[in-house]
Amino acid sequence: MVNKKRSEENRQYIRKRSAELTDSYIRALLLQSRHPVLQESDMTPEVIELKRQQVRMKRNLKKHKETENESYEHGKSGEGCYNLM
Repeated sequence: MVNKKRSEENRQYIRKRSAELTDSYIRALLLQSRHPVLQESDMTPEVIELKRQQVRMKRNLKKHKETENESYEHGKSGEGCYNLM
């Protein structure tokens, strides 16, 4: 029972760090990449901020695509769009 409680607390902590894009969460992302280029000592505040911006942009793009797909599924595709051709 205690392990389940700690496990759930740990998941909540990770979700919170992910949602808030904390420095520690961003550092972990940089270190966990498939081909890490940076060492911990190379992670300047500027590098961390750039990665944070990248994560935000990816999340926003994903959210936009999901919204666009939902609109398309409901027959609203093209509303508010301009045809440039």
